[in-house]
Amino acid sequence: MSDTDIVTENTDDSIEPSAVAEPAVTAEDSNAAASTEPEVPSELGNVDADQTVSANDSISSMLSICSAGVGVIGVILAVFVSWILSVLAGIIAFALAQLAASKHAPYPAAIRAGRILGVLCIVANIALVAIYIYQLMSLGVL
Repeated sequence: MSDTDIVTENTDDSIEPSAVAEPAVTAEDSNAAASTEPEVPSELGNVDADQTVSANDSISSMLSICSAGVGVIGVILAVFVSWILSVLAGIIAFALAQLAASKHAPYPAAIRAGRILGVLCIVANIALVAIYIYQLMSLGVL
């Protein structure tokens, strides 16, 4: 009697094995079936698709936050350090905000802040340079 045989009881009270039409699963078949399933790294465990954050979402959210952060740094640079660095920070903040907006990033307030602070850095520092040049021309230095 093999593993695929099922013992059934006949009407005449004798027990006879009857063959089952199910194919026997060998070790090779189980290995082949196991190899077609995707392997999940052990550090992730069983994670649902809803719980995972895609790389694009995390990058676009970082873009929006970085645009606001670089805009704030640009304002600080304008007040305390150098107008040239402030203009560069303003350009970077505006570019990051535009890139984040094109990727439909979360945190629209951070995108708006990055745009506003970037433009503020650029325009205010260009205006200050124009005033400096005007003052130097009126003194006869230039």
